[in-house]
Amino acid sequence: MSRGPPSRSRSVRAWSDPRALASAAGVGGTVIGLATLAWVAWSWSNSRASPGGQAGGDGRTIGGASGSRTRDEHGAEGTRSSRPTLSLAMPQTDEPIAEYLLRIRELLLPVTAQVFSVHLLLPADQESKSDAEILSRIQALSSKLEDIDGYDERRTMLHKTESGKLTLARAIKCDAHVEVLMDSSRHEECTKTDMDAYHDAISRLRKSTSLLVFLVLPDPGHAASQDNGRIDSILRPYLSRIRMAKGDAEVRVLDLRQTSPAERAWREGSERLSALSKGWK
Repeated sequence: MSRGPPSRSRSVRAWSDPRALASAAGVGGTVIGLATLAWVAWSWSNSRASPGGQAGGDGRTIGGASGSRTRDEHGAEGTRSSRPTLSLAMPQTDEPIAEYLLRIRELLLPVTAQVFSVHLLLPADQESKSDAEILSRIQALSSKLEDIDGYDERRTMLHKTESGKLTLARAIKCDAHVEVLMDSSRHEECTKTDMDAYHDAISRLRKSTSLLVFLVLPDPGHAASQDNGRIDSILRPYLSRIRMAKGDAEVRVLDLRQTSPAERAWREGSERLSALSKGWK
C-alpha cells in the first residue's frame, strides 16, 4: 500500500506499543489521568490474546475477550483488510451528549469508518475527575458506538483540554488527523497566548502524521454564530501558501460553515474525508 501525502515510511498501525503510547501521552496532566490509555491498552491486550489479534488491527473478537474468531470491518470472518488510520478529534458542543453521539454515529462514522481505521477523540465531562469515573465514562460512550460497520468502539478516547487532545493525537500517530471545529462551539475566551500555544501544538502534531485536516462544521446544538473570529484565527496560518518545513504534514481545510442544514454539512464532511483515503491506495 502506497503512502498518503506526503510520502512517509511510518507504519499505519497506531497501537503497536501501548506502553510507548502511555510514555508519550501521559505527561503534565494533559491527558485525563491514565484512564483513557489504560482502557485502550487493556482492550488491545485482550484482542491480541486471540488468533489474528493485533494491536491497532482491524480484527474484532467475537464472543468476548476469550473468543478465538476474528472478523473484518464488514463483519465477515477471515482476513482483515488494511486501512489508513485516522484520529477524529471532536470539540465541545452545546448539544446534549446523547444527541451529539447520535449525530457522530449516524452522520460521520458510517462513511468515514469504511475507508479509515478511525480513532475517535471525544470531549470529556468536566464533572468526571477520578480515573474510575473517566474509565466508566469511556465504557459507557463506547457502548453507544457499537455495531457501526467498520468502527471499533475500543478506539474511543476522551480529552478535557485542547493540549490534552493534541498530545493524545500526537502520541497515537495516525496517518491522518482531523480537527473538527464548530462555528458556535462551547469554549472559553481565547487569548493570543492561547492561540499561539494551539498553533505550536499543531506544528508538533504535523511531525507525527501525514495529513492534517481542519473540518469546520455548523454546531447543531446552537444557532450559527455571527462571530467566527476564533475559527478564522485558527485557520489563518494554513490558508496562505506557506512553504512546508521538511517532515511537516500537508494541511487541508474543509470549511462547511455556510452549508445548511447542519445535517447536510455533516454528511458532506464525512464524504469529503472519505475521499481523502484515496491518497493511500
